[in-house]
Amino acid sequence: MFLKLFKEINHPFDFYIPDRSKDGYGISIDLFKKLKNKLTDLIIILDSGSKSKNEIDYLNTLQVQTIIIDHHEIVKPYPKATVFINPKKNYDNEFLNNLCSSTLTYFLIELIHKELKLDFQKEKYNLLSALATICDVMPLNNLNRYIVKKAINDYHYKLFYFFDLILKKNKKNNELKVEDLGYLVGPILNSGGRLNKSNLAVELMISDDKLMIEKIYNHLVELNLKRKEIEKKILLNLDFENLKSDKSDLLFIKDVKIPEGLIGIIAARCVEKFNKPTFVITQSGNKLKGSARSLININIGTIINNAVNLNILGEKTIKIDCD
Repeated sequence: MFLKLFKEINHPFDFYIPDRSKDGYGISIDLFKKLKNKLTDLIIILDSGSKSKNEIDYLNTLQVQTIIIDHHEIVKPYPKATVFINPKKNYDNEFLNNLCSSTLTYFLIELIHKELKLDFQKEKYNLLSALATICDVMPLNNLNRYIVKKAINDYHYKLFYFFDLILKKNKKNNELKVEDLGYLVGPILNSGGRLNKSNLAVELMISDDKLMIEKIYNHLVELNLKRKEIEKKILLNLDFENLKSDKSDLLFIKDVKIPEGLIGIIAARCVEKFNKPTFVITQSGNKLKGSARSLININIGTIINNAVNLNILGEKTIKIDCD
């Protein structure tokens, strides 16, 4: 969304998506040191950064301004970003807490368009917001329901060539349905990130070159098929009978052979199958790295935050991706 805005106003930009295996989840001081030649006056941190106090302090020493747009769990003291957008920052509001980072970005970009007196292609941004809402498994009620419903009703094949391409390649018509976002478009776009090729989806979505879009699409389809095969093998190797007989309230699965980019998917599959919050842990260099998935009545992110606040867990010892 931001890159489309920057292209629209002809503003120079660069972007970087952290590599799960090399950079870890989110931002880090080591990452900024690695990108030192790319650092500019302003860094916009998306879907991450709510707990990155030290990292933002580091950027402040370099006199780099920062905008954080995030929806993940938050703890005090807050990072001293120039602008910090997170619905959980000042109060607990269920109506706002269920918005994903892409929807928050959508609202900010709408304000920027108004401030700059630009024509706002609301249907395009609304469609991307709806796609992210579905793929981030946000509750489809209140504002989220409105965003998704409006995106489906307003959809036209001319909005995005890549959307039209995906629908035509996989369906007999270009009519868009809600399930297409979660089970067709989303997995194809996300497949690159699962296998350390995150930039592909971004390049696909911001490109105006139809030949390039088709080339990237074909590459992503291949990666998605590869991801499915790897996921299938991992699930077949899990001892489901033993997991099924496990009487504990949480599932912990450790398998050092699972690729880092797939531990979240495997955790989600286990939650679906066993209806229990699940941790999946794999090897990452000389550390163990985990991804956890919650149930609606058990929020693992909140539990971990509380454990850190009570000094049961150390922030430097444990850093788990929780949704």
